[in-house]
Amino acid sequence: MNFSMGLWATIPAIDEARAEILAALIESDVWGKPLKFFSSNARPGEKLVRRPGALFKRDRAFLRDVLRDPRVGSVHMSAAPLTRGEVDEAHISIDVNLESWECALTMDGRRWLPNSRTQREAWVEAIVTAFDRLGSTQAIILVHEKYSVFSETTLTGYGSSSGGIHHPWPDEFDRVAHLRGRLGVDQIRFPRWGTLLSPAHLERMGGVARIVEVVQPAVVRELSGGTYFQLTDRVATSTSEESLDRQRRFIELAAPLLPPPRTLSTAHGAAAST
Repeated sequence: MNFSMGLWATIPAIDEARAEILAALIESDVWGKPLKFFSSNARPGEKLVRRPGALFKRDRAFLRDVLRDPRVGSVHMSAAPLTRGEVDEAHISIDVNLESWECALTMDGRRWLPNSRTQREAWVEAIVTAFDRLGSTQAIILVHEKYSVFSETTLTGYGSSSGGIHHPWPDEFDRVAHLRGRLGVDQIRFPRWGTLLSPAHLERMGGVARIVEVVQPAVVRELSGGTYFQLTDRVATSTSEESLDRQRRFIELAAPLLPPPRTLSTAHGAAAST
């Protein structure tokens, strides 16, 4: 199986300090190859602030400014041009479009797995540190087949040859994608190999001690916006049976906070509103 690493997170609105943290993460060497290819989406009624293309050292100020530009809906940085189609390089998307819920930013990285153990662990450390510095209140890190990672992080189902979507747990994907606008407020994403939860979510699950007792994660780390749990201590064991068993127990404990199963009437209602 062609494995990739992915992440998804929410944080408060981007101010100057958070723009600097995000830009520094994009410019760091943990991605293997530099994330130098830029593209963006404009908010409704606005024009693109810049054509897609490579950014250079002289564009450092532009990257920081565009993350806070009110005309911009999302920013994308990748190690190869997205126009190439099938790209197995690192990619990060930052949704800077304010929504009507408490978190203003989502972030995903996908289609990529560092070659060495040292690189993999360095990437995880850099991402968790970014969660801490950005004030993230909910996040996940996962390792799976690359198209499944794409579906999970973006909540955009990547179609498979069988007519379904690339995702190991399609029902979970459907439940989360249906209620994406409330994630981080009333509901959370399904726990994965790495999971960050806010104090409010932790309280409803019985606290950190209860999660440690039931799930037995290998890593428990207090961050500025909540507590980060990691099911095993290394990326190499993230898809092991032990890791997946802990994930199942985590999901069972988190059941009151997860998006509910979609009923037939709910599905029809969603279809009618699109």
